[in-house]
Amino acid sequence: MILLVDIGNSRIKWARLDGGKPADVKAMVRGKTGIKRVLTKAWKDLEGVSRVVVANAGGPKVAEQLQEWSQKHWQIVPEFLTSRSNGYGIRNAYSKPETLGIDRWLELVAVRQRYRGSAHKGAIYIVDCGTAITIDVLATDGKHLGGLIVPGLTMMPKLLADNTAGIDETAETWEYSLLASTTSAAVNGGALYAAIAFIDRVSADVAAEVRGDLKRVITGGDAPRMLPLLRDKYEHLPDLVLWGLARVARDTSKVRREADVDCAAQ
Repeated sequence: MILLVDIGNSRIKWARLDGGKPADVKAMVRGKTGIKRVLTKAWKDLEGVSRVVVANAGGPKVAEQLQEWSQKHWQIVPEFLTSRSNGYGIRNAYSKPETLGIDRWLELVAVRQRYRGSAHKGAIYIVDCGTAITIDVLATDGKHLGGLIVPGLTMMPKLLADNTAGIDETAETWEYSLLASTTSAAVNGGALYAAIAFIDRVSADVAAEVRGDLKRVITGGDAPRMLPLLRDKYEHLPDLVLWGLARVARDTSKVRREADVDCAAQ
């Protein structure tokens, strides 16, 4: 079994590769420091794992712990992917391609695969609503036009709480309204409407820039909160990074099989 692993800033998602697609998608909240305990709890019953293909946006310490756990329990060294300048029909906009977040690169890969050859012939506007909100735009010919990053719905209130007296972002449960009657709700509502305004305005400006039909997709844990308030129509694709991982894992599996055949023939 090939295990696909998406490590974000707050969660770990995983799935098995089945027929070139992610299957049995699961997720868990990860610790801010150690992850070995949660991995043991979540993966102790997984059997027959032959490869672990990873998109890690959680930093080097998390990667080190995952590698140690995988080697101890499965005797497997995980394959940590990095962003490329070219590949899978995409040309990276970054002059240093490896500095583009691997989650963003894999979202581009997944979107390119999903819509290539479809009826849609315009650019694609990709919004990821996680700990950070990222926006990327992919042109019709596969050229990555670049993107933007701002704090997400959980990060914005924390930034206020950390830098403003009298605001405790943990004081109440997550709530919001147009005109709030508590400080916590005011902060949460402000974060939500700031995020919505950002996404809507960039969407309008990108549509004007690319001068054509603009396909809009959204992913990330906070996407369900965003969707009812967004002005434009979006296709919700909650496991976009895993789909990108599946595409790369499928491709590298083919290369491995061909290499094995060549070695056997020699």
